[in-house]
Amino acid sequence: MSTNFDPERQFDADMEKEVMSEDDALKTWCRANWNKLPETIREDCLSHLKARIPVPVVHRWKKDGYENEMMFHFHAGMQIRNILREQLTDDKLPEVVMDHEGRPYGSRNWDDYYTGALDELLEKTDAG
Repeated sequence: MSTNFDPERQFDADMEKEVMSEDDALKTWCRANWNKLPETIREDCLSHLKARIPVPVVHRWKKDGYENEMMFHFHAGMQIRNILREQLTDDKLPEVVMDHEGRPYGSRNWDDYYTGALDELLEKTDAG
């Protein structure tokens, strides 16, 4: 009986996990949370974000990334979370039962979703 196990591929996957930064792990987790929302709700939220964030800002974030902006989570990130709350309040979000490190969590708030929304918006935006 043969298996599909490839030790070299597994080694690469293990190395990728070790190399992934805390920020990357958090963004991946937020994106996974965001992807759990039904597509119609995600599209509605993205349309609302696109209408509210100035085009030059979206283009700058697409080109340079938003992660490097000083205090992003507490400034622009707060504005993004509040814009998203206009479409869907925190209590309507699915419960996130595990944090990004796999520990029990149990929370419903846009902090755990919004970078996934922003990343998808940037992916769907043409470079300016």
